[in-house]
Amino acid sequence: MYARIERCRLADSLAHTQVFRLLQHALGPDFTEDNWTSELRGLVPGFSPYLGTSLADFRYADTSGVLTNLWFGTKQKKAWKDRWPTYHLEVKTTSGGVNEPFHMSSAQLQLVRSPPLLERCATDDVAARRHNN
Repeated sequence: MYARIERCRLADSLAHTQVFRLLQHALGPDFTEDNWTSELRGLVPGFSPYLGTSLADFRYADTSGVLTNLWFGTKQKKAWKDRWPTYHLEVKTTSGGVNEPFHMSSAQLQLVRSPPLLERCATDDVAARRHNN
């Protein structure tokens, strides 16, 4: 049982590292270790432990609209000018394929079930999921 848990934590930390590198490449110098708000950060060599509480694995205040432009396009970036949201990104891993179930906490489920994200984007934080396998 212990070995299975350790394998899962290793897979999770590898997935988080991959997402961190992807976002760092896409978002540039505005995306740093401070945006990685998961306790798994401390398991990765070269990263300090994250000691706070968070809604998701990554938090990114899109102060220049870069992530908004990547995900929603130029038209939406312009529409939300200077009111770009803060994104909370949750990384989910599975031991199987894309149809394999994954765990979500009650708080995470409440967040994604709240009013449609696009209706809140200009004023509230946005939660997004990235499903990794």
